[in-house]
Amino acid sequence: MKKKKSKKKTICYITSQTFRRQLGMQLYSGIVDAARNHNVNIICISGESINNPDRFKSSANFIYKLIDKTFFDGLISWTSTLASTYISQNELQNFFSENFKKFPLISIGTKIKESLFIVMDDYQAIHDIMKHLIEDHGYTKIGFVRGPDDRHYSSYKRFLAYQELLNKYNLPLNKNLVIPPKKFESSTSHEVADIYFNLRKLKPKTDIEAIVTLSDLIAVPLIDELKKLGFKIPRDIAVTGFNNQITSKAIIPRLTTVDCNYYSTGYKSVEILLD
Repeated sequence: MKKKKSKKKTICYITSQTFRRQLGMQLYSGIVDAARNHNVNIICISGESINNPDRFKSSANFIYKLIDKTFFDGLISWTSTLASTYISQNELQNFFSENFKKFPLISIGTKIKESLFIVMDDYQAIHDIMKHLIEDHGYTKIGFVRGPDDRHYSSYKRFLAYQELLNKYNLPLNKNLVIPPKKFESSTSHEVADIYFNLRKLKPKTDIEAIVTLSDLIAVPLIDELKKLGFKIPRDIAVTGFNNQITSKAIIPRLTTVDCNYYSTGYKSVEILLD
């Protein structure tokens, strides 16, 4: 398909999470509003995470091969959703080199060589959460629920920040307070509660004072799980989230979380690509 003559530029947006979750809607809304304000066409292509072991889901990724670079003036990629946990950084770089080499590209969430990118300062976000818990509340026994695994770039950076902040405040890294890699899903909350208080037999206040999670999808239902166990939040144990989703405002008490401002990220990605 050859690019049609038009005064309007056309941008392709690829992701594996457009409408299924709140964050995807926020990011997409920012992209659409920026495109409208700058008189640009947006075509959204939604597949699945690269190398997904689920054959049905991975079949959707054939659509990435069909993107005709002659039809578009640039590409916005929510790369962190494409990367997920099934692909290494080298494989991810190769994917973009093979499919979108020498093509104007903005990568969101993950750095891609020879491309512009917008990434959140994950280190600073966890730094601020930990500093708040330690300095404002005096907590020293802080649990941490890890993300998918070390191939998930953001999760890796956040866990690294947790360890470095413990070291900064001369606090030991207690393996009993760290939950092994888990998916960003609400069902993870039950696993977390079970590991801490059933398998490891930890006691609130005595053994653990706060739990840092990397997603509101885990933090909000985790609070419900802790309440079922008879714990008062945050009197017995504090919980923090990440991403500032609507659900974090709907619970009592309100969840301490990180606002990533996905709408602004989406809006800015269009402006940078057009600059």
